[in-house]
Amino acid sequence: MNLSHNIIYEKTIENLREIIIKNYSFEEMYSNLFKRYDSCLIGGAIRDFCFDTTPKDLDFVINISDENLFTYISNYDYKINKFGGYKVFLDDMIVDIWSMDNHWAFKNKILPKSVENLEHTTFYNFDSLVFNLKSDMLYSNCFLDGYKKNELDITLDKIYFRQNPQITSNVYKALKLADQLDLDFSLNTIEYIQYWTKNCHEPIKEFISYAENISNKNLNKFTYTLNYLLLERSNIYEKVY
Repeated sequence: MNLSHNIIYEKTIENLREIIIKNYSFEEMYSNLFKRYDSCLIGGAIRDFCFDTTPKDLDFVINISDENLFTYISNYDYKINKFGGYKVFLDDMIVDIWSMDNHWAFKNKILPKSVENLEHTTFYNFDSLVFNLKSDMLYSNCFLDGYKKNELDITLDKIYFRQNPQITSNVYKALKLADQLDLDFSLNTIEYIQYWTKNCHEPIKEFISYAENISNKNLNKFTYTLNYLLLERSNIYEKVY
């Protein structure tokens, strides 16, 4: 598939309309929350729309105070998710919602808080698609740059990317995305994985523990890749530096 900004936009609009039609609770949230504020669908869901895959959940970042967001979310069945946002159950759908104030990159002042900067705060370029439901604006430059190169890269400058607190999760996602979409790793991504392996006492064991719910087939593939990177560490560092 030859993706472009327009194709991604059309697929996003089409899939959101279908969700709105099928899910009354989502339609209610869309009308009363998402269209009232700068509410951005980010990450893997839009990428899944592009490849005609049903996303397991939808992730939103909203430019609203966490206090006001909680006032609204408390009317629904929800729980605090592992990243400090709200996991909301809307009939047969799950959405994860964060206040923009609590987004880790904005909270740590790595970038100025804005909708325009959101695509540069997702960890990987293949998660960097952002769609503003209030304005119907799509931000796709970072994703499309990686898509054209067929390269999984880290969006932030390397002086910042180690500040992301979810290192094992990010390593897992890199291996998963590369496997699913047949992507190459950028040197930044390889260096990041090497940094993780170097700073883990038992990286393979930690990875297996984190990925306990994936299939044995995928686990074998991912651990093989990790072992390969461990064996090739010195050669890769020579290329990076």
